[in-house]
Amino acid sequence: SRGKVLPTERTLFLEMLSPGLSEIIRETNTHSVNLFAEHMLIHCGLKQSGKNRTEQATGDVIRFWKSKGIDTRGMFLFDGSGLSRANSFTARQMTGILKYMKDSSQYFEDFYESLPVGGKTGTLKSLFKEHPLGSQIRAKSGSIGRVKAYCGYVHLVSGRDIAFSMMVNDFSGSSANATKKLEKLMLALAEFKL
Repeated sequence: SRGKVLPTERTLFLEMLSPGLSEIIRETNTHSVNLFAEHMLIHCGLKQSGKNRTEQATGDVIRFWKSKGIDTRGMFLFDGSGLSRANSFTARQMTGILKYMKDSSQYFEDFYESLPVGGKTGTLKSLFKEHPLGSQIRAKSGSIGRVKAYCGYVHLVSGRDIAFSMMVNDFSGSSANATKKLEKLMLALAEFKL
């Protein structure tokens, strides 16, 4: 009540700690949790510039990738979830980011483990069911009306890993048909001999 002094002695009823960032990223990438992705973008903005506005955070992310040698011409980012139709990345930019993560990031293992495994987990669980090389593919899927994309890594039989990015826009036919064609293309990569 107003004017009353609360007692200084307090009792802790519950303490709940957040999972680690690598766990949050794994959940985000495996199951495409757009809410988590949106909040991570805002957190990046807070860390980079101290501002928690989407517009500032998207600029911070683009500047970060430019500082890592990615050609950011034509890269537009308007949200963290990828649901804005105004977002724009090229396949070259995405493979550049994947290459940077593998070759230069101290967080590559956590990032790699966060990606769905073909035929086994997350958004790739229903793909590659009948193909033994499907589990050699780890990728993040993305889709919005008449747009479908898969970006990630393929572990080749030769032992090499390659980064890939496949994007189709304004495709004819059904979304399921586009997925089947991209699935075949990813399997062709897995069978590639290098």
